[in-house]
Amino acid sequence: MSPTYSPSSEFSSQIPFQLPSRPVADACVERYFSDVNEFVFVLAYNEFHNWYSKIYDDNLELMDPTKQVIVFTVFAFGSKVQHPSYAEHFFSRARRAAGSILSTASLETIQALVLLVNCIQ
Repeated sequence: MSPTYSPSSEFSSQIPFQLPSRPVADACVERYFSDVNEFVFVLAYNEFHNWYSKIYDDNLELMDPTKQVIVFTVFAFGSKVQHPSYAEHFFSRARRAAGSILSTASLETIQALVLLVNCIQ
């Protein structure tokens, strides 16, 4: 049985999630960096790709909530034009993880919140 998020569990800092296929995810990431991040710089490409690639390469089943907000918001941005229904699904996933990051003070938390706010517009 997979662990689920609960404040009392040992996995309280990580939330289970399901990622899109790697080709879909890669297309969303590339579109985000070419169409969005170039104009509203929030994420460093190489730094993002270092941990993003590990998610797929290592078949991670759990991810830090802040990174989950970032990656699903990037997917939402990257799919807005060609696949609006995917974008809404990805944004919904990001919003669900967002509540758990509000009490965390870090650069990644700020990046995640900036991405969420910009994705709403």
